[in-house]
Amino acid sequence: MNSETQNNVHPVALLPMLLLAIWFICQSTASAGINVTGPGDRNSRLPSVLTYAPALAPVGETVLVNILPPLNSNPVTAASIEFRAANGGVVTAPLTQETPKLMSFRVPAGAITGKTALIGTDGSRRNDQDEFRVVTFGLRARGFTVVNRAQYTMGSVKDGTAELLPANVAGISPGSARFFTMTLSNTRARTIDLSLIRFPQSGGRQAVMNLREEVILPRQPGVIVSAQSRVVLSVERLTVTEVLGAVNGNSEWKIIHRGLQRSMTVSPEGLVTLVHQPQFVGQQPIISSFTLEEVSWPENAESVQFAMRNGTSRVGEILLLSAPFDAFSANRLGSFRNTDVPAFVPGGEPEDYVADAVPMFVRRIR
Repeated sequence: MNSETQNNVHPVALLPMLLLAIWFICQSTASAGINVTGPGDRNSRLPSVLTYAPALAPVGETVLVNILPPLNSNPVTAASIEFRAANGGVVTAPLTQETPKLMSFRVPAGAITGKTALIGTDGSRRNDQDEFRVVTFGLRARGFTVVNRAQYTMGSVKDGTAELLPANVAGISPGSARFFTMTLSNTRARTIDLSLIRFPQSGGRQAVMNLREEVILPRQPGVIVSAQSRVVLSVERLTVTEVLGAVNGNSEWKIIHRGLQRSMTVSPEGLVTLVHQPQFVGQQPIISSFTLEEVSWPENAESVQFAMRNGTSRVGEILLLSAPFDAFSANRLGSFRNTDVPAFVPGGEPEDYVADAVPMFVRRIR
């Protein structure tokens, strides 16, 4: 066999070696935890991009991104977002976790319009995420972003009578954000009406609370026209005080129990005042004050658990306030007990009432 014959190996003979090399590369990639899945694969360990808020921005501006968490049982946190660059390469920007379903980034220098990729803390990546538009400063998005940090879905967003987010479409879920196009002023605020809803297990939609907010561009001393074209309206978690009705003023409740003249007042500061009016002229009312404590309030919950505190001590029991959050009952409410009896019981003995003790029903009257 001459030297020319020895150097001409038949291509079929190389096939096993080629397959072995491909297998080795795949195994090495898998062992390193590298993930190069596309946007449709929810078995990826990385989240995927749902929407941007807003969907366009110039270099240097902060953008919120709604993400869809992966179904993988061993998820990886997205550490950065990758953009195509004007020089043909790529540039990245670090991601900040705002909520479990919301992240933020600042558009990096050199980025251009195109699909993005998410890079994990372990170096894995998820390619071909939704396109993001990088625009000049003059074409930046104008309006406001609603960040819903409340426990319930944002059901509608209105600017006066104009529906920016109609009530019959999918709302802004807890922990998500949405951008609304609008021309804002730095001298006159726009009034925005928001509604919070929940979805009962029985189906449909149930109103939880209506909120009214104002959006206005921040004024900058010495600057005639504000350079800022949009603002962020963050709707924070509801408090027990708010759901008890004390938003713009005191909320009044009546305690219905054996004909006793008792009431409860909740202030916007979270102070609860219980008042017992005496049955006889000349007697002074008994007044006691407590502060509210949130015990449990899961996302989109059917009910809220709260209690009252006197300093560092809890007074009474854990109370359950169910939707639509206008009435509850208790065996002990602060200093009041369901075994309390009137001072004078015509035709009966106090023990008769104690044996027939029933919970106090508390109903909101204003």
